[in-house]
Amino acid sequence: MVLRIAQGAIAGVAAGIITGIAARVAMRLVAIGAADGIGQLPQFTIEGTVAIISSGAIAGLPFGGVYALIERRLPRPGRAHGIWFAALMLVFFGPLFLTNEEIFSQGRFVLFTLLFPIYGLAIGVALPVAEGLVPRMPNAVTRVLVTLAAGAGALVVLGFAGIAGQAIERHGAATAAFAIPWITLALLAAPALRARLAHLQAAR
Repeated sequence: MVLRIAQGAIAGVAAGIITGIAARVAMRLVAIGAADGIGQLPQFTIEGTVAIISSGAIAGLPFGGVYALIERRLPRPGRAHGIWFAALMLVFFGPLFLTNEEIFSQGRFVLFTLLFPIYGLAIGVALPVAEGLVPRMPNAVTRVLVTLAAGAGALVVLGFAGIAGQAIERHGAATAAFAIPWITLALLAAPALRARLAHLQAAR
């Protein structure tokens, strides 16, 4: 499992960088009014671009690890696994991400929704490369990758918690609808987890 997470982490970073670049392009299109005709003409700096791409790489770490763990369980064909994962991300994280007050027009919604399939396509291509690369790395490097993925995952959780708090302030009780996919996942996963625990106890 450690090796698999490390492979996903490497692939996730690569996919996150690509998605970060795409996010910067989307922001530029919004700024010039291509999305909805509302141009803002902000200052685009190298520092800001690096920050966005770095954020994509950091967020890509844990999502890449998760993808590597579930990739072989996603529906076939294998070349569509990245898109399936992007769809799952959109279902579970998209509602909060896309309720940002800056995404108030159809054009902006479409632009930023496209970031999900971009990440999915990128990680679908990157994971096979990482599968050949990571086994050649020292075990210490592999463990560092897993640790980084876990740490980045904690940051992502905190970030989405902040976004959730803002969504609650704006939408009130309606925000509870965002929890429906997570509740459904918990209900579906609970029997499998119970069976797994029972198997482990029996093995003792």
